Amino acid sequence: MSILSSEILERLKDELSGLSSTVNIVFFDDPDGNCRHCRETSEFLDETANAAAGKINVRKIVITDDAESAGKYEVFAAPAIILLDAGGRDRGIRFFGIPGGHELASFVAAVKLVSAGGAGLSAETAKAVAELQKTVDLKVFVTLSCPYCPAAVQLAHKFAYESAGKITASMIDAAGFMSLSSKHSVMRVPKIVIADKDSVEGAPSEAALLERVKAAAQ
Repeated sequence: MSILSSEILERLKDELSGLSSTVNIVFFDDPDGNCRHCRETSEFLDETANAAAGKINVRKIVITDDAESAGKYEVFAAPAIILLDAGGRDRGIRFFGIPGGHELASFVAAVKLVSAGGAGLSAETAKAVAELQKTVDLKVFVTLSCPYCPAAVQLAHKFAYESAGKITASMIDAAGFMSLSSKHSVMRVPKIVIADKDSVEGAPSEAALLERVKAAAQ
């Protein structure tokens, strides 16, 4: 039985059939652990790759079997999705948890971004994030039923894409990673945690997020 409805599969075919270059996905699974949504996420990726007609490649890794790869991509738990471009370059875009519900839009947007490039940020922002003096980690806590969360996730992913490796941006399903949500006092979503020392609730403007990121990198 398909995890995605026929309507969503048709939508994915329409959205992904025109990808300009291949997107490589590294999926971290934990089939023997207490993993929320690992099986569903694996099936979701299989169906998405099929809908993309050869434009999405998925490599699956059991997190407990490959500590080196988990460390390379800074994966702390499963399910985790890492997006790489056609050349295998890590663009700093991650999903922790299944990108379902409203976050399906964020996943499709991320795939298109990695495939085609052109994040659509202002020239000032693109230059600033590429010239950061320190790396900055962005954790975007969401719930899959939150209609306002995709805007925050997609903006963070754009920052990561344009940063030339200076920024990592992760969508994190707050319900799936309760201990992490508690650690960062997530009471409302979206909440963006910046370098584990600053945070902003709601979906900030490009300019507002840039100021917080620049401050965190000083």
